Amino acid sequence: MYYEPQYSHARMLLVKVLLVISILDDTYDAYGTFEELELLTEAFERWDLNAMEQFPKDYMKLVFQFVYNIYNGFAKEMTELGKPYAAKFAKDRVMDLIRSYYTEAKWYKAKYVPTFEEYMVNARITGVAQILTTSLLGMEEIMEVKPFKQIIQAPNKAIRACEIIGRIMDDVVSHEEEQARGHVASGVECYMKDYNMSREEVVQIFNKMVEDAWKELNEEFLIKSRPGDDDLPKAVLKRVLNLARVVDALYKVIDGYTYSAKLIKGDIISTYTQPIPL
Repeated sequence: MYYEPQYSHARMLLVKVLLVISILDDTYDAYGTFEELELLTEAFERWDLNAMEQFPKDYMKLVFQFVYNIYNGFAKEMTELGKPYAAKFAKDRVMDLIRSYYTEAKWYKAKYVPTFEEYMVNARITGVAQILTTSLLGMEEIMEVKPFKQIIQAPNKAIRACEIIGRIMDDVVSHEEEQARGHVASGVECYMKDYNMSREEVVQIFNKMVEDAWKELNEEFLIKSRPGDDDLPKAVLKRVLNLARVVDALYKVIDGYTYSAKLIKGDIISTYTQPIPL
């Protein structure tokens, strides 16, 4: 998302947010029991270190304290950079994600298969495009609250399209394995139930959804990039486009984030060992 040298601070913020996402996703998706996730979610809602006293297992304390320290660190860091408004934005994004993960946990416990429409309301958040916008706070282009509000507030076509691309592509490549090990219904299962379709039919429809979302994202980028358009800094909007590009690379064939050694390990190594000649 941020390959340019001047965005080193944004890159560091991005790494921190990605660590938080990975830890929360694994905790809510694979490791925590429902009772543990209920206590953990309540503690996050309180946002108080004393809430850790109710945790029955030490791993829960590690998860809570890690997320708590990261976001309290954000607040201090952003205030020092002259962006005091940023602390609430950042915390709101991670709390949205936590609540959405908890919603999935409740659905799974109840063996509830939501409608596709209901699923997507929640899944657009678990698709993590919104929380990753926290890293935009590391850009010099966002020194005031207005540009940041513009890119995270709904309805924003660019973010909405990126959410769809991320969520739908992930569901297509990962849903079969997730269902085999026990997982909340993905968008594929929800759509199959709603419209009485086969998996193959739904995948075709989902691929068309991704294609349409890409058209919307490209259109938004081109329109907002016209000379004289000061609605949103082009450099900021480009991060959303870059995020969609990363998602496309990770989830085009398999779940490349989960199975990084199979898909992207070689690309990362070649970036450092086989530089492009200039």
